Amino acid sequence: MNSAIKSILGGVVAAALMIGSAFVVRYLKARGIFAGDVHESVSRSTGVITGIYTAFLANSVPKTLIPLAQVREPVFAQSLRRFIAVTLVAGSLLFAAAWLFAPIALALPLSLACLGGAFALVVIAILACGISQAKGRNSFR
Repeated sequence: MNSAIKSILGGVVAAALMIGSAFVVRYLKARGIFAGDVHESVSRSTGVITGIYTAFLANSVPKTLIPLAQVREPVFAQSLRRFIAVTLVAGSLLFAAAWLFAPIALALPLSLACLGGAFALVVIAILACGISQAKGRNSFR
């Protein structure tokens, strides 16, 4: 299967899970099986699914192949991709954990801090690598 089709299919599945979880929670509430707050449960399930799907996408970063002719130093580029993947997977799983375990009032700011912090580390690493390569050094190994 084509990687573009896999990516689109993965997004459709994640969206279906998010929408489906909202319908399941509302259905269980209408039947009297679920006694909790519907809005909170839908928010939590959507946050957890988003975090897990983001981790899934981040995990594919180092597996993306780039023709060696386009890369000056393939080992350096691959190690940077691995760092990006590990950092974003960790941030995404912390995002999901925040929605799963944190009090609802703290879930949004805590989850965004986790994923935002991971994203900031990635940006800093990319900038540091660009600066070090401009000076002729490979500082990311």
